[in-house]
Amino acid sequence: MRKTPALFVIVILLSGGVARSAQIKGVVLRSYETSKGTWIAHLVNMSHKNVVFVNITVNKHNGSGSYYAIAARSEGYYSESNTFRPDTTRDISLGVDVNESVTPVLDLVVYADDTVEVANEDTLKHYLLPIKEKVLTLQKENEILAKFASSPNRVADTLAELLSVAADLPDPHMRHDDDPHVNSDELLLFARELKRGDIDPDSAIKRNADEIEVETKHAHVIRITGDML
Repeated sequence: MRKTPALFVIVILLSGGVARSAQIKGVVLRSYETSKGTWIAHLVNMSHKNVVFVNITVNKHNGSGSYYAIAARSEGYYSESNTFRPDTTRDISLGVDVNESVTPVLDLVVYADDTVEVANEDTLKHYLLPIKEKVLTLQKENEILAKFASSPNRVADTLAELLSVAADLPDPHMRHDDDPHVNSDELLLFARELKRGDIDPDSAIKRNADEIEVETKHAHVIRITGDML
């Protein structure tokens, strides 16, 4: 079984300047301080909801800045063990050296019901991109599986097609745009699953369809403001 994205993820972005909108109210960045050679942010969940994703943009005062991400990972959307629960706190390492003068800004919160508070449109795009790519990739896998449903050499033909399609796709490690694409790495992982016999084509189609339904829901976030919490 393939891993799904983390239930509670924190991403820290270093940026010299970003477009902002409404202020985040459901989660509060209460303070930040230095500890053990790095900056630590203290967050409080003031909402009545479980939080699954938080984004902090770190503005460096020396004028430099580029996107930089750190993620805390867990096993899947369905585990409750790593959620940021209501009326609790989290201490988050910002991954920035104490010798650097910085200002962290909380600019995206995603709740377990797929509602979001957005103060930075770029971070919302950054959050949604892998989800949209997951859907596109699963859809492509099912398209290829269905194409050879009647083939006497179904697995072999499916493997050949997966490898051919993956070879023509953009390298996911060298992005030239912000648009979602079918992920070639995921196609190759799926090909290895089929080759090892970890899953049969019909079971894969059903599994993918179930995942598509879940991920499509996660991709259709609903914007809210603090007054709606």
